[in-house]
Amino acid sequence: MTDVQALDQPGKRYPYEETSIIDEAFSSTKLITEMKNSLFEMQDWFQGRINESVGAADVLKSVRKIEAPFDSVAERLVKWTDAIVELNRIVEADLEKCFALVKDPKLFTKVIHPISILSDFMVNCFQNPGIVAYQNFNSVLQKYSPLKVTQDFVEYLKEKKTNPVILSMDAGEFHSIETWNEWMTIIERTLAYLMFIEAFARGYLNAKNQQSEMMSEISSLSKLMEEWKKDYKLPLDDRIFQNELYSFIRKFLRKNTNLNNAQKADGIAAQLSTYSTSDAFYVIVMDETNGMEDSSYHCGSHERLVEYCRDGNVVLVYRSHTANRTRPEDFKNIEKDVEACRNGKLFCNGTLENAIQEHILDKKLLSATGFVALAKKTLKPEIRSANCQEYKWGPGWWIQANMKDQKTDSSFPCNLIAAFD
Repeated sequence: MTDVQALDQPGKRYPYEETSIIDEAFSSTKLITEMKNSLFEMQDWFQGRINESVGAADVLKSVRKIEAPFDSVAERLVKWTDAIVELNRIVEADLEKCFALVKDPKLFTKVIHPISILSDFMVNCFQNPGIVAYQNFNSVLQKYSPLKVTQDFVEYLKEKKTNPVILSMDAGEFHSIETWNEWMTIIERTLAYLMFIEAFARGYLNAKNQQSEMMSEISSLSKLMEEWKKDYKLPLDDRIFQNELYSFIRKFLRKNTNLNNAQKADGIAAQLSTYSTSDAFYVIVMDETNGMEDSSYHCGSHERLVEYCRDGNVVLVYRSHTANRTRPEDFKNIEKDVEACRNGKLFCNGTLENAIQEHILDKKLLSATGFVALAKKTLKPEIRSANCQEYKWGPGWWIQANMKDQKTDSSFPCNLIAAFD
C-alpha cells in the first residue's frame, strides 16, 4: 500500500486530490498511446495534457511501496503503471519499424537506445519505488536528457534520406495518404512520449523544465514536414476538407451576398485550387430548396462531401480520390453513360428524392457512381470543377437532361452530374 500521510498535516494533499491527479495523468498517457490527434497540429493542447503527469509523478515520489491490499492511490498508480508499460511497448515497436526501414546505426545509438533506457528506469520508479529507483532514474536522465534525444531525433528526421515518412512514401508507386499518416503517427507518438518522460522527470526529480525547448524543435519539424507533404499532392485530410472548407463556404457566402450562383461557384472553385492535393473536385451552387424535392444526390462516402444548406443557397462540394489517375477510356465511358441519359432515361415520381436510387443506380445507367446528383433547372444550379488536371469537365461528366415526372406525365429540365470515387 502507499505511504499515506495524515490528513491534518499542513501542505499535504488529501487522498481524493491525489487520485484525481493520477487519473488525469493516466488519461494523458492513454492519449499518447492512441494518438487520435496530431501533436503537430495541436501542440498547445498536447503540452497541457502531458503536463498533467508532473503532479502525478510528485505523488509517486512520496510512495514507499505499492503492494496489495491497495488503497485508492495505489490502485490508480498500478493502473497508471500498466498504461505507461503499454505505451512504452508501442513506442518500442514503432521505433523498430523505423530502424528496419532506415537501417542506420546512429538512429539506434542516438534515439532508440536512449529512449529504451529512460523508459526502463522510469518504469522502475513505479515497480520499485524508493531512493534507489530515484537515484538511478536521476543518473540516467543526466546522461540521456529528453531534450537532447528530441534534438537528435528531429535532426535525423530533417534529412530526407533518414526520414522514414519520406523513405516510405518514395518507395511506393502511389503516394498514399494512409502511408503518410501511419508514419507521421509513429513520429508524433515518439516525440510526445519524450515530452511525457520530461514532464515525469520534472514532477519526480524536480528536473529543469525543458518543455519549451522541446516544443521549439517539434514546431520546426512540423513546418518542414508540412512543406514536404505538399510535394506529394496527397488527398486532403478529412479535417481540412470537412471543417475548414465548410467554414470557408459559410464566411464566403455571408460576405458575398450580392454575388450570383455562378460567381459563388467560381469563388469556391478558386479556393479549392489553392489546396495542394491529388483530389479533384466538383462544386455545385444552387438556390436553397426544401429537402430533396427539387434536388438530390448519392455519395459513396460522405467523408468526401461537404454540404452547406443556408444563407439562400445549397452548396455541394465533392472530392474524387481517383479521377486524377483514372484512364482516359474511363472518362470516355462516363461521358457516354451520362450523355445517354439526356432524353428518355430519367424518371421521377413527383420528387427527386428517390430518383437516383430507383431510376439510375438500380438500372445501372452509369459506370461511375462515386457521386451522382440531380438538380432542377429552376434552382439555377452552377457547376464547376477544380484540380482535375487533364479534363476540363471535372472528375466525371455532367449535362442538362430531360426528367420525366411520372406522377404528372410531364417533363422538366434537370442537371445530372456523375463523378468517379
